[in-house]
Order: sequence, then C-alpha cells, then structure tokens
Amino acid sequence: MRKVSIIGFIILICLTSLLGQSARVPVYSESSPDKTEAKTNPPQLKIESNKENLDEDVIHVETDLVIIPTQITERNGKIVSGLKKEEFKIFENGIEQEIAYFSKEEQPFTVALVLDMSYSSVFKLPEIQNAALAFVNQLRENDKVMVVSFDEKVRVLCEPTNNRKVLQLAIEGAKIASGTSLYSALDLVFNEKFNGLAGRKAIVLLS
Repeated sequence: MRKVSIIGFIILICLTSLLGQSARVPVYSESSPDKTEAKTNPPQLKIESNKENLDEDVIHVETDLVIIPTQITERNGKIVSGLKKEEFKIFENGIEQEIAYFSKEEQPFTVALVLDMSYSSVFKLPEIQNAALAFVNQLRENDKVMVVSFDEKVRVLCEPTNNRKVLQLAIEGAKIASGTSLYSALDLVFNEKFNGLAGRKAIVLLS
C-alpha cells in the first residue's frame, strides 16, 4: 500500500505546444551560493517515449511516498487551521491509504523553473519570461529557484538561489533556439539537481 504525505508539490504549467530549437546562454550565479546538505533521495524518473505517437508518451516515477499539498477553507474562503492528522483520510480508487507523515509547517521550497526555448515558443518568449518573473516575485524570502531552459540542449541558467536579481538575469538571458529536449530537462532536474536537496521541491514548466 502506498504511503502519502501532506506537504509539497510538483507543478507543470504549459502555455503552448512543444516542438524544436539551440543556442548558447550564460549561467548566472551568486558569488557565494548557498549549499544544502543531503537528507533524502528524490524518486528516480523513468521516461518511456513512443516516437510514433507523442500522445502515448508516459512518465513513470517510482516512489513509496506521495506528497499531497492540502489547504482547507470554509465556504466563505476562510482558511481552516489547527487540523490534525486524524481528521484526514486519503483514498485511491476507493482504497484508503496510510498517511505516513503529516506536517503543518511552512517549509521553504526549492523550485526548478523550466523554460521552453524551442522555436515553437518564438512568439511567446515575452509571455514566458514575464510569467517566470511574476512567479519568482510571488515566492517567499526563504524559497529558492533554479532556472533551466531547454531547446536542442538542456541549459542550467541559474543554480538554486533566492537572489531575485540573479534570477531576473537568468530568465531574461534565456534565448530561443532549435530542437526540443523536454524529457532530458525533466530528467536532469529530477535525478541530478533535486538529488540530495532537503525540504520541499517543485517543478514549474512554462511552455
């Protein structure tokens, strides 16, 4: 039986379709980047691609722990606080699942902001960059963001940081090119960049 935990999430946001591109872009960083000690290993990402029919592409994630963010509100929109683990039940296909861990803490996020720089996004570049900047401005002080773009290649434009100026430069420095490496970008984030990072983690894909 799978275990579930009520804390963090992964977000995938799509604005257009994914096609193709490539170009060189600088990597932005702080002079003294923060380092976090590894505490847990994230799930390993396996990607199966059916080249003949993209609609049948499947992403498999092997994990014994499913993270579920939860916010309870009254009918008037007021947030309900002070709830306990015993007041929640989680069901999958009608089968109740074990809640292995319950946290009410507002833990910081590490967010991978993944930008589609394939040529299909050429007319949407300002939209994608503005959406990325708006997202960064909504984060809390202790949240960190890394910026990754993909075209023919995957490019890490910025390692995790809460320096808004560094993030702005990285986002504005993303360039349109040819080719599409979406799956490679997700694999890099899941299996390399998130590997060993403690705390809550999320992916935001702007395409």
